[in-house]
Parts: sequence; structure tokens; C-alpha cells
Amino acid sequence: MSPRWLLAPIMFAALTWRGPVEACSCAPPRAALLSSKEVPLNGQLVLRLPSGWIGSVVVREVFGGPEVPVSVARHPAGRATVAVVRAPSGWKADQRYELVFVDPSGDHPKRILFGSFTAGSNKDETAPKLTAPRAATLHDEVVMKGTSCQSKERWIEVEGQPATDDGEVFYAVWVAPAATKIPTDAAPQWILPWTGDRLALGGRSMCAWLKPDLPSKPGRYQLQVAAVDAAGHRSARHRLSFTVK
Repeated sequence: MSPRWLLAPIMFAALTWRGPVEACSCAPPRAALLSSKEVPLNGQLVLRLPSGWIGSVVVREVFGGPEVPVSVARHPAGRATVAVVRAPSGWKADQRYELVFVDPSGDHPKRILFGSFTAGSNKDETAPKLTAPRAATLHDEVVMKGTSCQSKERWIEVEGQPATDDGEVFYAVWVAPAATKIPTDAAPQWILPWTGDRLALGGRSMCAWLKPDLPSKPGRYQLQVAAVDAAGHRSARHRLSFTVK
């Protein structure tokens, strides 16, 4: 047989072969403003920061204006950290601000501009309302089959209706063993957005940036959730139970 006739089966084999998938390659999450770009005068900001960042977040008026004293509460969430930024003295009406990350290592650039927002002209004085969610379910299974990022990931889905509020809402979440009493003034472990028709703690892909450290020891656990509006007001907390098998 002529060698040229061997090309067809070789090419066919190359096109149909199913070898091992490539190793998963996930881009690191970038710093970003998760909340709206317009906040009330007493509003707070919800940011996403890469988990490896050890510097500080600075808020300043645009075009090199003065810095604003702020408090920053960080909530580690796996590949990233969710940070809640507040200005104790409030924001200036109709003022635009810049978000700057300051790198303490001395590497260049030392200051990185990664976002901006504008303060409105009114305060938010009303807390959101959250109807008791229906259920919380822990999932532990292989997902995203056929992709290079398939993984046995763990996540919790909370079924229910999103909160009602005049503005933007995030969700404060606490998780603990069922017998543990969570203090009413305890800081939330995570601050999360609502996606679709569920609140999800964790991602179904290795590349998901929101990958909180969920319990793995078998037993009964509780999940408490409250809605948080743009000014930091919280709804009533609701308690759900789930099982780790």
C-alpha cells in the first residue's frame, strides 16, 4: 500500500482520540467593586479583592483629591476576599470617588486604581425585608463534566425569594454546628450576592472565585442568613439546617 493511503486513518485517529484533558488554568480574580457605582450618603461598598493582597484600600476624591477615612472589614472567601468599606463620617453628596489599592511591598506600581463610585444626595434609612428561605442544601459531587476544570466541589444552595428593598442588597451568612449559639452581634463569615433564584455559597468550578471554607465533618449544621442593604442595614436573621454526610 502506498504511504499516502496511510494518512487518512492516521488523521482520523488524531481527530477522534480522547486523551486526558489539559490541566485547569484559572486566572486569578481581579479587584472589583461588587456593589453599585452609586451609593447613598450613609452607604457602604462591597469589594472583591484577590486573597493574596496584603495591602490597604484607600478611598479618595477623584483627580488626586483628599483621602477619606474608612473602615475595611474583610471576609475571606477562597480565591478572593470580600471587603466591606464604610466611611464613618459619610460621603459628600454628588461626589465621585476612586478606589485605590496600596501595595506595601514597594513593588511598582505602588498604587493601583481599580474602581470608582459616586455618592448620591440622600441617605438610606430603611432596612431590607427577607422572607424566611425554604431550605439549605449541601452539594458534594463532580460538576462541569468534560471540562479541564471539572472538580469535586462543595457548595451550599439556599432556596427562597430575594429580599425586598429600595436599593441594592447583599446577604450576610453564618455557618456553625447545629448546637452552637451564634451571638446576635457576631460578624458574618461571608457577604454574598444573590444569583438567579438561589443564594449560593461556593462555586461549581475550580475557577470560581467565591469558594468559602465549608464544613466537612459529618453532622448537622445551621446556616443563618440576613439581607444587608446599601447602607448596611440588616433584615431579621433566618436559621436553616443542613447535613454533611
